[in-house]
Amino acid sequence: MTNSFRVGVTQFHNRILRPDAASQQLAVPGAEAYRIVVNDNSLIAGPDNNTPQGTGEYFNQYRDDLTYSRGHHTLTEGGDVTYRQVSVFNFASCFPNITVNPPASRNLPDLLNSTVVTAVIGNCNGKRIPGTPDNSHRNTRYSWYAQDTWHILPNLTASLGLRYEVDTHPLNNDLSKPSILSTILPNGAAATPLDKNHFAPHVGFAWDPTKDHKTSIRVGAGIYYAGSISNLVTTERASIAPFNSGNDTLTLQSGQNNLFAFSGGSSFDFNPVCQGTLRNALPVISAGQELYKAAPAATIPTVQRTLTGTIITNNLVTPCNIQTSAGIQRELPWNMVIDANVLYSRGVKEFTRDCPGTW
Repeated sequence: MTNSFRVGVTQFHNRILRPDAASQQLAVPGAEAYRIVVNDNSLIAGPDNNTPQGTGEYFNQYRDDLTYSRGHHTLTEGGDVTYRQVSVFNFASCFPNITVNPPASRNLPDLLNSTVVTAVIGNCNGKRIPGTPDNSHRNTRYSWYAQDTWHILPNLTASLGLRYEVDTHPLNNDLSKPSILSTILPNGAAATPLDKNHFAPHVGFAWDPTKDHKTSIRVGAGIYYAGSISNLVTTERASIAPFNSGNDTLTLQSGQNNLFAFSGGSSFDFNPVCQGTLRNALPVISAGQELYKAAPAATIPTVQRTLTGTIITNNLVTPCNIQTSAGIQRELPWNMVIDANVLYSRGVKEFTRDCPGTW
C-alpha cells in the first residue's frame, strides 16, 4: 500500500499596458482624447480604447492518492480539491470610440467636419466582475475517483474506473437573470443552477496476443467533463450585474433615440452627437461621459439598460466528451517500437457562443 499527497500552487498575471507616448501621437488635432475611426477603414487615429487591461488567476490544489495491491487487483482511489480565483480589469472605451463618415480630404483637421455615425462611451470603471467585493470570481472543485486494474490473465489486463466531480460556483450561479429575458429563457429569471451530474466512468483493456511481452493491443472508452470558460463567465457577469456597477459602455447610433437616463435621477441627451459634425459632438460626449462616470450603480441589470450583452442559459448542462480509442504497439529489433492508435471523440451538450434570437 502506498499513499501520495501533493500540493500545487499556480499564479498567473497578464497585463496589456497603454502604448507609450510616442505611439499615441497620431491623433486628430483638437480630439486627442478620442479614438476616431473612419467607417471606410481609411484611418484610425487617437488613443487605444481597450487598455490597460489584465487578468490574474490563482490556483491551489490539494490531492491525495492511495494505491493498494492484492492478488490480481491493484486498487487506486483518491480525491482532490482545486480552488480557483480569477480577477479581470478592463477600461473599455474610457477614451470614447467614435466612427465618422469619410471627410472631404485626407487631412486630419478635416475629420472634425465629418458627420458622426456611431460612438461608444465607457464609464472608466475597470471592474469586469461586478457584484463581488474585490472584482473576483471564485470556484472550488471537489473530485473523487476509484479505479481497479485487474490482471485477468497473464496477457490480459482490464481497467475499470469512476470519477465524480462537483463545482461550488462554476458560473454566475449567484445572480438571477434579467426579468426582461424571463419570457425567452427556459427557466424564467432563475439563475443558472449547479450541474451536479458529473459522473465520469472509463474502461480499458490491454492484451498481449503473442505472450512474449512484445505486443500490446489496447482499447478503451471514457467520459470527460469540460471546465467552464472564464471569459464567458466574466462577460455574462458584466451583462447581468447592476448597470454602471462595473465596466459598462453606452453605444450611440444615428437614427435612434440617444437620450439616456442614469441612476440617481440624472439623464443626458446624447442626440446631438449623431446629428452634426465631430467638432460639435466632442463637447457633448465629454459632458455626458462625466455624468455617466459620476452616476451611482443602477438597480436594473446592464443588459436591461443597454439591450445588448451575453447571457448563459439557465438550463445549461456541463458539456462532456465521450472518447473511445484503440491502438497496437509492437517492439521491433534494434530497440525500436512501432505504435499506431485511433482516437474518436464526440462532444455532448456542446453550446455555441452566439445563437439567433438571444441577447
